[in-house]
Amino acid sequence: MSNWNEAKVSAEVRRAFEVATVIANEFDDEKVRSAYVLFAALNNQESIITQFFLDMGIALVADVFQILNSREIYEEIFGKEAADTYFDQTVNEETEEEENEPLLKCSDFNLSEDDEIASKVLKVLSGIIEVTADAENFEINDCIIELLYSDKLEMALEDASKTCRAMGLDYIDLNVLLYCILKNKESSAYKFLSFLLKQMQIDIEEFISSIKLGANILDAEASEILPIVVPPSLESCIEVLNNKYEKGEECTILGRDKEIFKAFNIFSKKTKRNAVLVGEPGVGKTAIIEAITQHIVNQTAPKEFYNYTVLSLDVNAMVAGTKYRGEFETKVTILKQFLENTPNIILFVDEMHQMLGAGGTSEGNVDLSGSLKPILSRDDVVFVGATTTNEYNQILSRDGAFKRRFEVIIIKEPKISEVKGMIKAKIKSMEKYHGVRIPSKLVDYIILCSSCFNSDNCNPDKTLDLCDRSMAIAKMKGKKLTSKEDVNKVYEELFEKQIKCDKHTLLCTAYHEIGHYIVTRLTKENEAHKVTAISIIPSADYLGVNVLEKRDTIISIDHEYAEAYIMSLLAGRVAQQRISKRIDSGASSDLEKAKKFAKSVIAEFGMDDDEYKNIYLLDDDLFNEKLAIKIDEKANDLIRKVYDKTEQFVTDHWSEIESMAKYLMKKKIVTSEELECFLQV
Repeated sequence: MSNWNEAKVSAEVRRAFEVATVIANEFDDEKVRSAYVLFAALNNQESIITQFFLDMGIALVADVFQILNSREIYEEIFGKEAADTYFDQTVNEETEEEENEPLLKCSDFNLSEDDEIASKVLKVLSGIIEVTADAENFEINDCIIELLYSDKLEMALEDASKTCRAMGLDYIDLNVLLYCILKNKESSAYKFLSFLLKQMQIDIEEFISSIKLGANILDAEASEILPIVVPPSLESCIEVLNNKYEKGEECTILGRDKEIFKAFNIFSKKTKRNAVLVGEPGVGKTAIIEAITQHIVNQTAPKEFYNYTVLSLDVNAMVAGTKYRGEFETKVTILKQFLENTPNIILFVDEMHQMLGAGGTSEGNVDLSGSLKPILSRDDVVFVGATTTNEYNQILSRDGAFKRRFEVIIIKEPKISEVKGMIKAKIKSMEKYHGVRIPSKLVDYIILCSSCFNSDNCNPDKTLDLCDRSMAIAKMKGKKLTSKEDVNKVYEELFEKQIKCDKHTLLCTAYHEIGHYIVTRLTKENEAHKVTAISIIPSADYLGVNVLEKRDTIISIDHEYAEAYIMSLLAGRVAQQRISKRIDSGASSDLEKAKKFAKSVIAEFGMDDDEYKNIYLLDDDLFNEKLAIKIDEKANDLIRKVYDKTEQFVTDHWSEIESMAKYLMKKKIVTSEELECFLQV
């Protein structure tokens, strides 16, 4: 063994050992054991274990000694001999009240005042140790009392010392030590944590992997990744993603920590280790796989994945060139043999829905998904796919046998406020490629423009694309700094449309969009959606736009919310009609959306007449035909009622609408924050 006992330790580790020593004394144990260190660490709010429990809304510290009062549990953790020593002893001590305030209180350790064992621990603790939480690093052999360690704890200290050195630390970190302790399934800490997690129905191995990933721990013993030899017939359709990155290379995928953690958590399971990333185009599904690969290459992934290889399978290339019957089946057979005989594989399939039907014929041949189901069932290979929400619902979810083998990870579009932080590393890469810088403030403008003018794609992809194109334009001009004019050049046709548009049309559009905004902002609809930007620059699909962002809150669709949503749809038409009799396509479209939503509300929540409430569920076609007519009538009544409310709302806020419309006419594109000063709330 190396001289780990000469290593420096953090203040948190020293504090943990001080408390652990007192606990050992209380249990009449001559050695400090790993469970005692774990108990002590649970008092530290900064430790990774405590944080994970707190995130689940669980505070364990006050219950530790109560749990150990059970002889059965104590014996399971520490053994029969230790249990006999602790439980058979008789303690006849009378407690005396101290005249002075004690050095330490139960509240310092989140322990209950009326907990007898906790009080005894603190009594001993106050008498024999100093409080050193504000110190930085200490030598272990500088401890106040000489410590004797259990074999398991010594092994963990040795491992922690090596691991910290591998991570570039010159001292033993508490989180690293806790992880190294829990790696040993024979340690008392592991047994104690197993008992706790079992009560909560949490798998301890998954929990330890979570600790490893959450604390970004790099193990000292990192296995070398063996090169993967792809069969020649599969070289055209399989790419080794690990080869795209070098160890130590900075990961440019930011802001997806939760999704990456969830993926590794699924991969770490014993069964059903397969995942499918589901989200709209452009949200960064493929980028998450790239980040996972880089974590594996950089050995910042969970330890069990250090020697894994990520392969990308191109389904179209798999099918290509197999025009004769049997050629595709041969390729599939080779693929199956390759996957079965090659350990430690993560197989990524983009556009995963293409697997269903790929290679199948009208004669009933099994497609690619059917051929791979046996491998999916055995969990020999980790499969991860990516597909859009629409294609998952329409294609993948219909194949129950295939669907149940994959756990879904929803990849949401990031909020506007999150985009800049997510793409900063990518922007640096683009700047290096183009040789052109892009100012930070200009990135904010690019995010605004991409949100207003590109409704066909999602962030962060659409913002990155606009950054790339803007820098390319600046480079073509021989510039070293991207400007606002370069960004506007990308949407040159749209700005030309706006210039050619007559003033009255722009004014109608401004009032229309502000009408939508103010109702959304000041009604219950604001709980569901936030308006992030407003534009009156025409595009191919609309004259103006309110850019909406879904909030994280869950909204109950009741009559109050239904009316607020219909008001937000009608408000543009109502505001526009106050300055013009002209009804354009946007106003007509809003009314159609409002009617459609009103019908769905009537059908879902029923109508005033009990006779018709939820009766649409019946199969009587004739009765349902009559009911459809009644629903139309009730929907029209609801629209008229809400329309009147909208007119009154617009009237009450007309001065604000006028001020904001004039400002929008001047700026053409604004953020919601710019309009806040006009609101009289």
